[in-house]
Amino acid sequence: EFVTENKLGVVNYKFDPEVSYLIGAMLGDGYSGAETANGKIKYKGSPALVGMDNEIFLHVENVCRKLNLNCKKSKTYHGTPTLVLGKNKWFREFLVRCGVEKGDKKYVSDKLKVMSLDNISWLLRGLFDTDGYVQKAVCVGFSNISETLVKQTQKLLLRFGIVSRIRRRKESSMEIYGKEYKTRVSFELTICQKRSIIDFCKFIGFNVKRKQKALSYLITKIYSNINYSSCAKCNYKIYSDIFSGRTVVHKKWGMAKLKIIKLLGI
Repeated sequence: EFVTENKLGVVNYKFDPEVSYLIGAMLGDGYSGAETANGKIKYKGSPALVGMDNEIFLHVENVCRKLNLNCKKSKTYHGTPTLVLGKNKWFREFLVRCGVEKGDKKYVSDKLKVMSLDNISWLLRGLFDTDGYVQKAVCVGFSNISETLVKQTQKLLLRFGIVSRIRRRKESSMEIYGKEYKTRVSFELTICQKRSIIDFCKFIGFNVKRKQKALSYLITKIYSNINYSSCAKCNYKIYSDIFSGRTVVHKKWGMAKLKIIKLLGI
């Protein structure tokens, strides 16, 4: 369904979590080596993935071996590690039809949106491993210059009940891996709701160890800050501050509530 112009280099390959992760990583920090113009694909160079996290490279290298694709490590002009992938035309067509276009034109193909939840989870993990982050004790985020990609990511997260918000960030400068770069206008997705952060950890998570460690720390902070007692059988919650308050009036009202509860026998 994705490769129609070129002869497929492998036997029809069923989408699985590993390929889904590859697409997610390429949508984040990759280039397909091809671009679409006026409905036609223009083949320009080798597909490549940039980044500093070896876990991402190892995963992508493993997928390339299964697809009989060559790959080699290199560095950009600025010294950033790069994984250059096979220049096979069918593979470049596959990537660009998945939505791995150049820069702000990246998007998630409609065909990918109807994949199984397992595959979508791995696609999102690839996206967050590359362009995602954990802001200490605050939220989980994802940033990209493609507004379409960020909005589609928000909708895919909703399939797991994960609520997020998006804001537009002005162009400025930022330091990446010790080097300063000028940035373009970007769109930032943030997951701040505690329940959604917990669900993100449960259903998506990170393969990159440093990011997963930061997420685990955030989850620990959330659980240590739960301010209610609950009953799993009746789904009832009692908040710890229900019988207290900061003022004398609040404290008196808290004691009154306690008497009412005892009177009702709850």
